[in-house]
Amino acid sequence: MLYAVGAAFPHWDTYLALIPSYAVGAGYLWTLLTFFLYHGHAHDLLFSVVFLYVFGSYAEKVWGRIEYCKFIAIAVAATGVGSLLTHLLIFMLWQDYFVLYEPVRGFQGVAMALITANKQLRADYSVSWLPVLRVKHLPLLLVAVSLARSILAWNWTNFSMSMFGWLSSWVYLRWFQPHGDGLQGDNTDEFNFSYFFPETLQPGVLSATRTMRTLCCFWVPKKSSSSAPRPLTSIVSVLDAPGDVDRRRALALQALDDRLGPASGPSPLPT
Repeated sequence: MLYAVGAAFPHWDTYLALIPSYAVGAGYLWTLLTFFLYHGHAHDLLFSVVFLYVFGSYAEKVWGRIEYCKFIAIAVAATGVGSLLTHLLIFMLWQDYFVLYEPVRGFQGVAMALITANKQLRADYSVSWLPVLRVKHLPLLLVAVSLARSILAWNWTNFSMSMFGWLSSWVYLRWFQPHGDGLQGDNTDEFNFSYFFPETLQPGVLSATRTMRTLCCFWVPKKSSSSAPRPLTSIVSVLDAPGDVDRRRALALQALDDRLGPASGPSPLPT
């Protein structure tokens, strides 16, 4: 509907898109709620519909409508506020007045959040039009494409929306999403932030993530769960190095074998 309004009345872009100069200078704060529904082009609207159908419908089935709507609201708020602050920071650093009038609009931040959610729910799901590409590869790939476009065009709207949609959704799903029995978040190794990156970059990302958790540890809930049942051996620190995780897993398996050995007799050789 807002696309039709924008097409019929182009000057309404000021009142529907999130434009930093108007949001801060003129007090158009309602655009923090309308920007993600307003699409400047028909292909942007088609992009939003496809992503809602492919990625949103699955997350809604798993979580339920209330949790799904809350997740979308968090992604919208983080994308809007984060993009606004990014534009203001770029202006303060480079005195580039153009960034104050760049319209932030569209569904890109929410789309990145839905892709991140699908990485958690079905990471190995193949993309139908490119079977070699799996859902777990999409977040970093799309953020990299947005970064390249922003550098080439010196327009940071796409990158800021993608980045904040990605990060806000991961933080919520990792540490804050409520589950049954008072548990929160997803503590599995597979949803560690470093697993978004290629294996060669994971150690460096792991160190940065450990520092981030240390700085904001008072925000992190002490209870966490995962979207699927986890074995006992996976209950280790989510930020341990891969070698530590393997070592602890081996020690846990050895202790379990020692405990069950006398009662069950010699265990068969592994197949």
